[in-house]
Amino acid sequence: QKKLLSTKYYLLSTILGFALSAYFWLPAIWEKKYIILSQIPLADFHQHFVSLKSLILPSWSYDALPSFQVGWVHLAALVLVLILFFLKRIQDDFLILRFSIVAFLILVFLMLPASLPFWQNTPLFKNFDFPWRLLGLTGFFISLASGFLALGKSGKFLVFFLAILVIVFNLPYAQPRKFVNRGDDFYR
Repeated sequence: QKKLLSTKYYLLSTILGFALSAYFWLPAIWEKKYIILSQIPLADFHQHFVSLKSLILPSWSYDALPSFQVGWVHLAALVLVLILFFLKRIQDDFLILRFSIVAFLILVFLMLPASLPFWQNTPLFKNFDFPWRLLGLTGFFISLASGFLALGKSGKFLVFFLAILVIVFNLPYAQPRKFVNRGDDFYR
């Protein structure tokens, strides 16, 4: 009974979310035929798949390509959630947790070259020029799954510790590559 009520609330929330955002996505789909950019591909998606190595290992540079790393702390949190889930330490609302983990895994798969047949045969994917654009959604689903770490006895401490780790691991990326001192005469 509780699961049915919980599922009904999730379904209602999802429908409400789509309805509230319909002012954006409904005209975008409806009037797509009038936009010339929707008929001209901006990039060839075959060239923009991400390797599993680049999703795990840091590859930050100041070059043209961005880093596609998911994040070590985020992956550690996901592994911790999975461990606690299988040890039955997380017992609240498995539906969102399962959905988050499955969605994360599907999105990671869709960014890899192994998913090429899906990209070639699914019309919806033709709207995405770069498979790595799905990386933002993976961050959302990892965060959603990691929120279940706060449910345990020491959950708040663990979440606080993981947040500190995220800051510490990202500090090296928050520094400029070089400083340019042109003097005041340059700007006149």
